[in-house]
Amino acid sequence: MWYNCCVEQVIKEYPNVTYWLDGNAVQGLGNLILTSERLIFLNRIDLKDWQLEKVQQLSRGGDLDKVIEFSLKLDKKNFQIQLAYVTNARMGLYSLLPFPRLCMRVQHLTKKQNLAETSFWFRIPLLKGLVELEIVLVMGWISAVNAAAKKKQEATSR
Repeated sequence: MWYNCCVEQVIKEYPNVTYWLDGNAVQGLGNLILTSERLIFLNRIDLKDWQLEKVQQLSRGGDLDKVIEFSLKLDKKNFQIQLAYVTNARMGLYSLLPFPRLCMRVQHLTKKQNLAETSFWFRIPLLKGLVELEIVLVMGWISAVNAAAKKKQEATSR
C-alpha cells in the first residue's frame, strides 16, 4: 500500500506555478497538493512574520492536518476537494494560442451533491521544460489523483 489509511500523507505537490482555472479564466496562482485525503490549492501570498512562525510551529508538531487547516485559512482563494468526492480527473485543453496548453480537469461532487469541475494548469519553468514534457506532467497528476481518489473511496466503502 502506498500510503497509510489512518494518517494523512502528502502524495504529490506542484509548488508555486499551478494556476487554478474557472473555465479558461485564471482564478489563482499557487501550490497544488495531493494528500491521501484531499486535493488542496493554496493561493500564493506573502506571509506575515507571525503566520510564518505559526506554520513552522505547526510543522514541528508533525500534525499535517493542523498545518493544512491553518494554511487553508490564510487566503479566501485557498480550497480543498475531498478525495471521497472526486469522480474523475482527465486531461483538458487550457488554450490554443500561441500554442496548445494542457490542463487537468477534476470532476467532483459539491456538498449539495451537484457535479462540479475544477481545472488546474501547471506552468513548467523554462529550464525544467527542457527535460519535462507538459503531457507527461499532466498525465502523472491525472493518474495520481484518480488512484488516490479510488483508494479513498475503497477505504470509505469498507
